[in-house]
This record gives sequence, C-alpha cells and structure tokens, in this order.
Amino acid sequence: MSAIPTIFLHEEDFVWQVFFVPAEFTVKQAADFLMSLIVNATVWPKNKEVRIVKYYSGEILDPNAKFGEVVKPGEPLLLVWWPPKEEWWRKKDDETFRLVRETEELMRTKAPRSPMNIYREEFERLSIIRRLERVGKI
Repeated sequence: MSAIPTIFLHEEDFVWQVFFVPAEFTVKQAADFLMSLIVNATVWPKNKEVRIVKYYSGEILDPNAKFGEVVKPGEPLLLVWWPPKEEWWRKKDDETFRLVRETEELMRTKAPRSPMNIYREEFERLSIIRRLERVGKI
C-alpha cells in the first residue's frame, strides 16, 4: 500500500497539517480520514459532507476518484463543508490572504528568532503568498 504525503487545511482551521493518505482511498474516504484527524467526532455535524478542493487551482475533486490518481504528493488541499455558502477559495485577494501576508511580514520583521527567520529560504520557497505572487495571481 502506497501513501501520498498530503498538506491540508480545514476551512475552519488556521494551521496547515501534514499527513500521509493511502493512495488507494477514494477522495471521499481521504476527506473523512483527514477530517477525523482534526475534528472531534462528537462535534462533527453528521448532516454535512466534506469535500476536497485543490488549493492552487480551486478544482473540486470528484468524491469517487482514487486519491492517488488526482492528487500529487505535497499538493496543498482544502477540506470544505459541502455544500459551501460560497466558493471562497477562488478569491485569492480577499481578507484572508491579506492577513496571511501581514502575518508573514510581521514574523519576518518583528521576530528575529522565529522559525520564519531561522528557516527563511524554506519559508520563501514554500510560502503560499509568495507562490501566488510569483505566478501573478495576486
């Protein structure tokens, strides 16, 4: 059984998580699996479904597709309650991205011993904001 290294964020969360998902899982199984890592089962609304959205493209993954066939290793994913009120992940210049950009800037300038400064090259390479700026999306 092979596993796909996955970076994911739930829409109600603030921290990117990393975990390995079996490639043989369907996207629906993978979504439930990842949600079980971050959401207490007693507070998980049973009437809501969770879908996976590719972070950079905004593509909503087919729940019946094989996870290993539609997701590349290390590709950032969003876990979204379905159906959403709006497709907020398609807006790359909204308040959320402004806050992330400001937070990254404050960490760079005001916290010299923070991991952001100690591992500056890695943060620059892996920063979502920097990547979106490099490709001209924001």
